[in-house]
Amino acid sequence: MQRYKQLNTIFGWLTFIFAAVVYTMTMESSGSFWDCGEFVSGCFKQQVVHPPGSPWFLMMGRIFSLFTGANPLVNGSPGCSHVAQSVNFMSALMTAAAIMFTFWIVTYLTHKFVFRDGNYTTGRIVMVIGAGLIAATSATFLDSLWFSAVEGEVYATSQFFQSFILWAIMKWDADDGKYSDHWLVLIAYMTGVSIGVHLLSLLALPAIAIVFYYKRFKNHSVLGWVLATGVGFFILLFYMKYIISFTLSYFAGMDLFFVNNLGFGFNSGVLFGSVLLVVVIVSVLWYTHTGTERDFQIAMGISILYVLIGFVISDNFLAKVIRLFYPVGLYLSYRYGYNTRRYFNIAILSVAFSYIGYLSYLMVPIRSIANPPINMNRPTDPFALKGYVDREQYGDRPLLYGPDYTVSSYDIVDYIKTGERWAKSPTSNKYVDEGPKQDYKFRDDVNMLFPRLGFWQEDSKKAAYRAWLNPEYNVVSRESRQVVRTFPSSGLKQAND
Repeated sequence: MQRYKQLNTIFGWLTFIFAAVVYTMTMESSGSFWDCGEFVSGCFKQQVVHPPGSPWFLMMGRIFSLFTGANPLVNGSPGCSHVAQSVNFMSALMTAAAIMFTFWIVTYLTHKFVFRDGNYTTGRIVMVIGAGLIAATSATFLDSLWFSAVEGEVYATSQFFQSFILWAIMKWDADDGKYSDHWLVLIAYMTGVSIGVHLLSLLALPAIAIVFYYKRFKNHSVLGWVLATGVGFFILLFYMKYIISFTLSYFAGMDLFFVNNLGFGFNSGVLFGSVLLVVVIVSVLWYTHTGTERDFQIAMGISILYVLIGFVISDNFLAKVIRLFYPVGLYLSYRYGYNTRRYFNIAILSVAFSYIGYLSYLMVPIRSIANPPINMNRPTDPFALKGYVDREQYGDRPLLYGPDYTVSSYDIVDYIKTGERWAKSPTSNKYVDEGPKQDYKFRDDVNMLFPRLGFWQEDSKKAAYRAWLNPEYNVVSRESRQVVRTFPSSGLKQAND
């Protein structure tokens, strides 16, 4: 077994070196002609790029650009021509690391079957290592992976995080020690960090829930697998909504209350909300550690205060409900004893370390206040920052139910209010209401389940969809907004006439 572990480690690093050489030899010598130029410039001068910002990627890119010796404060300084190449090199190394973790993921999964009787023969070792090498070298030359590995874009770094998270849950599965759950906390931290790059890594969370189910529960069933998968997707939504979005909405609503109702200065509510959130997490962690009655009462009181304040301020209703997670978890921990309290402790630790990783987003308002040349959306206050992180400027693309790509402006029957727009007043120290946030309401008959092709406002994508699917063309009456005639896929000219 020791021999296998040594070979597994050696060949894992060899796949990293092999992939790194391939990507370095083929990487772009400058910036690719799309978002890469913006990201390279954002890395070099720590600027605020298009939403949602990718601050961790920008800070890491800045570290790599330091090796060029270029001075971002001096135009045309020596080394400037190599900045793009340094960021591309970072993508190459990140993807190479993703290949290495892919190798270890495959060898772990393979060895669970091959070595299940504990017999580590030479033939079996070759079989497992060979499976990992085939997977790693094949992944090295995947088109989607290779293209991202040679340019300064976020997808390569995001793939690294996804591979690392999956590898970490394999390490947790293999670890039967007393402190094995530390791997879960590490996963939570890396997930929080990865939010500062791209949301791709969140797709690993359902797989983590399934691995957890098969290790911690002895009796397995199809229903159990379905429930574990459902829990995994709930955790994914928890990150997307509570950690990423609702935390910022809490700070924004708190700041609005402190500034407009209590008369405090801007960001006072953000400061109070941050302190309160830290106190809630610390008090809950302390109770789950000690288990005493006194600590339970303190943690429950602070958690209820946190929830009640959430109901007082202007915030999303779902956000207010999700915050019940703290007092409900405390009650269940108190009611059902040590094991429940221990799992709740791990959950809160994971939330805490996710927030620590998510702190990379502090870079966005800090740099926006400095007003660099690229300062997309100017997210200098909590409301602007929330809209920036939520990517509100791109609109909503429904995944479960909504219109497909064939709709047009004639299918819009009304507008629906989706929120409020608040901004700092230039004349008073208050937030002012700039009107409601709105979205389109479509006719009921154009809505469908799972509208996978949903870019109805982009003509180039609509043309591509039509080329693939050859749909029929509907003519809609301007007065009744009903379909009055349908033409076949070859009848576009007749439909337009």
